[in-house]
Amino acid sequence: MTAEDESSKAFAERLRLAMNGESARAFSARIGVSPSAMNQYLGAKSEPTRPVLHAIAREAGVSLPWLITGEGAMSADGQAVSKDKETGNGLLVPVDVSGFTPVPVFDVRASAGGGAINFGEVVSGYLTLPVSYLKDHLGVNPKDACGVYINGDSMEPALEDGAIALLDRSEDARANNGDGIYTFRIAEELYIKRLERQGSRIVVHSDNQAYRPWEISDHDKAQMKILARVVGSFRNL
Repeated sequence: MTAEDESSKAFAERLRLAMNGESARAFSARIGVSPSAMNQYLGAKSEPTRPVLHAIAREAGVSLPWLITGEGAMSADGQAVSKDKETGNGLLVPVDVSGFTPVPVFDVRASAGGGAINFGEVVSGYLTLPVSYLKDHLGVNPKDACGVYINGDSMEPALEDGAIALLDRSEDARANNGDGIYTFRIAEELYIKRLERQGSRIVVHSDNQAYRPWEISDHDKAQMKILARVVGSFRNL
């Protein structure tokens, strides 16, 4: 990879952060470019002109120097837009963006519907996130962070179909000592669901009211493995 290719890829990663999960079509309309041009930027195929860079910085509320070079604060006031880990609502949190880390996204589909076969953990790409966002806001050690794609609508609106769920794979997160949204496997099926412990019972809930709760049987408990806790999500662009 040439230095120019690396620069374009790094810019595309900053652009994704600046967009904060907004779709390419919606964001392109706000900055006055075509969706195809936006996809070129996000795919590191081309970089925007100076006027477009100014429009991106203005609409996203980020610092122009940071957008162009990756140096300094992400926004003019030293804050970054992020997602609340439980509700998914946008909020401003102080973030030191001097350090970023690549977070692997695995080529598996975790079911937020009826169930999905796990075909193996093949890395399909990376999210590039501020280290302090993971550590200070989400309480996740960067080495324990990863992402998987969501399949189905049963966890909407918290987790949208096709979005990337951000996971904490630490031992503490996998201990399932409290209620929350978890990625877990039963036999050959991989799920993302909200788990509730009721004594020895484990009840599985969907945020979408069209799906009824169900209880994990004793037989399935023996095959159940908690893989990670969900700490956030990113909508697919």
